Amino acid sequence: MGIPTHVWVDVTGKWGDSASPGVLLMWQKDSENKWEAWVMYAVTYSTGSGLTSYVTQSWVDAAHIRKADISPPLS
Repeated sequence: MGIPTHVWVDVTGKWGDSASPGVLLMWQKDSENKWEAWVMYAVTYSTGSGLTSYVTQSWVDAAHIRKADISPPLS
């Protein structure tokens, strides 16, 4: 399993304002032998009159995860 690790998740791959804070819980290789991580992360979006957030969990390709520093990663 491993130790939960604070990460940034950006499923768009753009690494800017779309990066979300998350917790990496586990690694595995997918059916194509590529690494992916089981992460829980917060997604923030506009409602048209403000922002709201929700928490989701899913397997995410390793390319869309970066270990967290103090601030979100930039491209």
